[in-house]
Amino acid sequence: MNALRGRSSAGAIAVLLSGWLWTAAPVPAQSPPSGGWQMVGQIGGPTQGVAVQGNYAYVGVGLRLVVLDISNPAALRELGLTAPFPHFVSDVVVSGTRAYVAAGGSRLRVVDISNPARPVEIGAWDSITTCWQHR
Repeated sequence: MNALRGRSSAGAIAVLLSGWLWTAAPVPAQSPPSGGWQMVGQIGGPTQGVAVQGNYAYVGVGLRLVVLDISNPAALRELGLTAPFPHFVSDVVVSGTRAYVAAGGSRLRVVDISNPARPVEIGAWDSITTCWQHR
């Protein structure tokens, strides 16, 4: 089973497991244990990649890159999404204001994420080899 993990700047942890998004928030020292992980929602379509930067999770859902605000793990919300790519997303890497999306066996998409509510594809590259996952 493929599990994808990330941590927000507030210390919350998000795990995408077979299309279900689970979160755990840091518990203050004076609070009693909360019981651990909580399922907070299901993301439709095949999900193959996720990257976390700050309070945002960038999730490959089917043919799109979806941006989620994860600043409040109990109330995740979708901020924006790209137009559909020609192929399913298989992995996502984020660096600064760019998301690098492997979509299709040999295609890399570059997405401007400077405005998380409006991620926009700004470039693409076709390789003669496979671009399935960066790890």
